[in-house]
Amino acid sequence: MVKDKRILYREVEIEMKMITKVFLVIAVLLICLILWALFLGGNGVLENAWNGIAGQVNETWQAITGTSNNVLPEWKTGTVEDGVEGGIDDINDAN
Repeated sequence: MVKDKRILYREVEIEMKMITKVFLVIAVLLICLILWALFLGGNGVLENAWNGIAGQVNETWQAITGTSNNVLPEWKTGTVEDGVEGGIDDINDAN
């Protein structure tokens, strides 16, 4: 009788380890999705940081050279309004 309880506990322990692994994988994927949205999504941290640095560099360059040329381009999203072809508006205009 004692042996049967040990086997049962062992089976439950194995199942709990599997469930824990599945939930850990789901949690890691969710964290990756959230970080992707925060850093690489539209108006994310990376885009704002790049535009902030590029704006300062371009203003300084324009003040030194007296031209309107930009050294660093601004971060652009994939829309037609931003000048990048292939956005959703191109698909709508084609129909």
